[in-house]
Amino acid sequence: MQNPLEAEHHEPGRGEAVSFFLKSRLLIARRWWLERGRPVPTHPRGQAHRDAPVAGKVKAPLWTQISAAEFPLTAGKVQNLRAACQRLDGVEVPAGEVFSFWKQLGRTTRAAGFTEGRELRSGCLVPNLGGGLCQLSGLLHSAAVNAGLEVVERHAHSRTLPGTPLPPELDATVFWNYVDLRFSAPFAWRLEARLTATDLVVSIRALKDSFLAMPNPLAVENGLPVRAAADDDCLTCGVLVNRWPLENLHARLDTAAARQPQSDTLVDFRADPELVLAESQALAAAARIVTAHRAIAASFGSRAILLDWEMPAQAQRSTPPSNRARWFFPASALGRKGIHELADALRETGGELLVLGRAREGGVDPLADISYRPGTIAELTTCTALVIPAWIEHEPRLALRALAMGIPVIASRACGLPAHPLLTEIDAGDVASLKTAMMECVSIDRSWAAVSGVCASSRLLRP
Repeated sequence: MQNPLEAEHHEPGRGEAVSFFLKSRLLIARRWWLERGRPVPTHPRGQAHRDAPVAGKVKAPLWTQISAAEFPLTAGKVQNLRAACQRLDGVEVPAGEVFSFWKQLGRTTRAAGFTEGRELRSGCLVPNLGGGLCQLSGLLHSAAVNAGLEVVERHAHSRTLPGTPLPPELDATVFWNYVDLRFSAPFAWRLEARLTATDLVVSIRALKDSFLAMPNPLAVENGLPVRAAADDDCLTCGVLVNRWPLENLHARLDTAAARQPQSDTLVDFRADPELVLAESQALAAAARIVTAHRAIAASFGSRAILLDWEMPAQAQRSTPPSNRARWFFPASALGRKGIHELADALRETGGELLVLGRAREGGVDPLADISYRPGTIAELTTCTALVIPAWIEHEPRLALRALAMGIPVIASRACGLPAHPLLTEIDAGDVASLKTAMMECVSIDRSWAAVSGVCASSRLLRP
């Protein structure tokens, strides 16, 4: 049986898209013009009403039993909800003041943490930056009605999709900035919007002596999401992780600093302990961890869902490697990228080092006695191998490109790369294995056939 969401998941035609774009820009300009002399205020976060009784509370599932094709946009929706909740949670609105969803949230941009999510437009589900916020606006409207707030502005969706948790009378959609959601109340109130491992929860608190909280017949309590067994369904995941959690990051930097005490860049960053604790608690509560980084996935064990890296298109290297050993370092010469270990290995293996990044260690220069120069991406094809023995590496894009071009890669497991015949993996800080891998690369016949074959020895390749 076809999923009703799949049946509706198609994009408008070019003419419809152009018409919508022009119409929306006119309406955005109209909203700005009408409110230029009487702007709606923004309201700060506060603590004055955090212990006030809950006047309205609703929740809805973040993840449902949807098709695999819908998963990327649903994951984007969850990220957008997370970014929005960070801006709205704890906002306190004085009595008589108007609350505006868009004025409070601001425009959804990538810089603000938003990404492509699923959006309902003209009856169709389409990808859009910031898509999925209507789930938040709908719950916010429902909680406001339940709490007795006056709805100043509210818009319903053009249609209701199957599986929508709210009835039509509580539904509310938003679109920057002319389709807004606004409230007012004769009493002060506090908004709380948070994500759990499974739900989006919206609450409104208000002082008991400032209003009479009456039960509202439109109030709803949405049930638990439909979830398959965690071992069989990747839709039960909770958090997309594209970097080491701060607690792990600190531990790795501490280990590296203990081995390379001369490095000043290995000790120049440590996050606030409260932030580390908050992140650790959030990750511990997540149902699933989604990542393409193999090392990060391994640290979360069976809770992790390992995605495939998006490999660049395969291409033949256009230039044979240099007759002299030449190594490509795709980062700045910093301690966390393994520059100290690479320098130690180069003192025995020899060869020229091409360094892509410009940042350097502030104290002792690990490359003081090494033959190196700044490199460019175009020179990658002239190199014997790409080498990145990093302690910390979150986005090994150039290593993936090198593998796709048939260029050997020597990398630490901390880089999180996928298994590949041309990849030799070592442990971060293991200079002996790094030297062995580099020397075996140099010792292989430099014919074009050998270069396009396997440089990494099978005994060094780890599964």
